[in-house]
Amino acid sequence: MDVAEVFDRLGEAGVAVWLDEEANLRIDKDASAELKQLVRQHRVEVVAIINARTVMNRSRMRIVKLPLGGFALAKPPGPLPEEVVRAIKVLGMDAMPIVINDEECEWLPYREWVRRQVLDFSKPLCDPGELEEWRRKQEAEKELKRNGRRSR
Repeated sequence: MDVAEVFDRLGEAGVAVWLDEEANLRIDKDASAELKQLVRQHRVEVVAIINARTVMNRSRMRIVKLPLGGFALAKPPGPLPEEVVRAIKVLGMDAMPIVINDEECEWLPYREWVRRQVLDFSKPLCDPGELEEWRRKQEAEKELKRNGRRSR
């Protein structure tokens, strides 16, 4: 049994686990002996997940739905602290893309974010350098096609 199944069983039974002030793992008193034993067997992983959730909650990172489907981790601007990187790995979220919430750490509902992106004409739609590079590539591809037709 992996730790995700342990948390599933705890959730189904309505049993909470937490760390007290001295970082000791605690479980509801009315939990069954079987659940208590299960938590003891997976103590290291359970503690790691509780600590990782605490780090993620303090980090102001959130899971957001992406416009074209799927989910990503949205982070405040700036580098990710090492403890957040470790928490992401512990929680199994390291395969999720990370996006920056650049709205001055103001959390927006998705529809409001889309509205602001569409209506904010002060920001360029794309990076001018990237646009110029794309244009150059398009012109180069057209030139290759023209030259390919002439050589036949």
